[in-house]
Amino acid sequence: MIPTLALLALITPAQDAEPAGPFPSVIERVRLDTWAELLLETDELPGFAVGMLRGDQRWLGGYGETALGNGKTPNALTRYEIGSLTKLFTGILLAEMALKGDVRIDQPVDDLLPDGLVAPASGDHRIQLVHLATHTSGMPRLPGNLDLAVDPERPYENYTSESLVSALAETKLTSIPGRLYAYSNYGYGLLGTLLASSQQLGYERLLAARVLGPLGLFHTTLTRNAESEARMAPPYAAGLRPVAPWLFRVMAPCGALVSSTTDMLALLEAQLGKAPASMIPALDLAASQIWTNPATPMDMGLGWHRNRRNGSLFHSGQTGGYYSFIALDIEREIGVVVLTNSSTSLIEDWGQRAFQLLRGDSYIEAMHYRAQKPRPASELNGLVGDYGMLGLGTMKITQVEGRLFAQLGTQDSYRLYADAEKDDLFFYRSVDAELRFDRDSTPQRVTLLQSGREFTGTLSDGR
Repeated sequence: MIPTLALLALITPAQDAEPAGPFPSVIERVRLDTWAELLLETDELPGFAVGMLRGDQRWLGGYGETALGNGKTPNALTRYEIGSLTKLFTGILLAEMALKGDVRIDQPVDDLLPDGLVAPASGDHRIQLVHLATHTSGMPRLPGNLDLAVDPERPYENYTSESLVSALAETKLTSIPGRLYAYSNYGYGLLGTLLASSQQLGYERLLAARVLGPLGLFHTTLTRNAESEARMAPPYAAGLRPVAPWLFRVMAPCGALVSSTTDMLALLEAQLGKAPASMIPALDLAASQIWTNPATPMDMGLGWHRNRRNGSLFHSGQTGGYYSFIALDIEREIGVVVLTNSSTSLIEDWGQRAFQLLRGDSYIEAMHYRAQKPRPASELNGLVGDYGMLGLGTMKITQVEGRLFAQLGTQDSYRLYADAEKDDLFFYRSVDAELRFDRDSTPQRVTLLQSGREFTGTLSDGR
């Protein structure tokens, strides 16, 4: 598939400045387009929207299409779920409220909890707001009473404030607060909820009033109305299986926002100082080095991850049908944001390379993906059915619009790709594994090849 690119905005230099030349440059565009073509050929995503900046220059574009077969190129106003990039805004909200004196960065969580409720602790070590914002609270990734298996396509929709209160009473910390990094959606859900309740407002209203409104980010919302839905790219799981959008309640502060590359690029520009004077201190605080990681060169701001080796800021986000990546080099004034309506993490490969390209890194790893050979639906239908895998459960093979999927037991369903050279050999992109089908055996068999081991299953009579 040859990518389609839409050029949407280019800021020209001031009249008395030396002309900066096209952005991206011709050479940069060739590499960006080549990487985009390779990425789209994986058939893992329908397309993606891009925002880039270097100094006073900015570029907004798109590759592929917003939905399979619609021929519409993603653009600067196409909306996407941004998942955990929401945490950046929650971190800025904490910074803004702390600087205004509404809360303290080092304030104990217990201070903001309802009477009679106490946060988990490790001995005398209590969780502070800063621990939640830097993923160093010791809280697990998810609340213990949030069962993803109940509705994996809408995991947060029915998780309420009452659920969160109940979970706190049972939560055991995995480390002493402030000591170790352990990524926690649970912690960010709690952080945003506490900030909102301290002002007797909902998270959405507080975020709009204190962060989104002042920064002019009017395409970034929690509530979805007719206008935003009309611009939403529909969600797909990796491998282009249509899925449901994710909706949030009390866990909204960890991943509920919908946005566009227009707004996310504006956030990067704001972090570079192009923001209302009243917001710059909060933005600077959120991007500063708050916690130093003793184990790796990845430190933390309030939401932002920081690469200690080169000073860059970054974050990624994923929901059931979307993936996002953002990176910023404040010193060089270089930034990249990439949004796609597929849950595949492959888009981060493109985003990281684009960021390295703009930074002028001397070495950028070549982009390479295993080749596939599309097979007709009639051929794939012969592989469909339930295969009993000894010791593993049932391997369910399905076919949707010419695409083959495999689901082992209660695990997620993953796309299978036909090997370009070997008939009846299929591979995953989401995990390092293959499936080899034996059509000539009776009953028909399939073998899972993973980590040097083989697991064989036979097709049930009922298919």
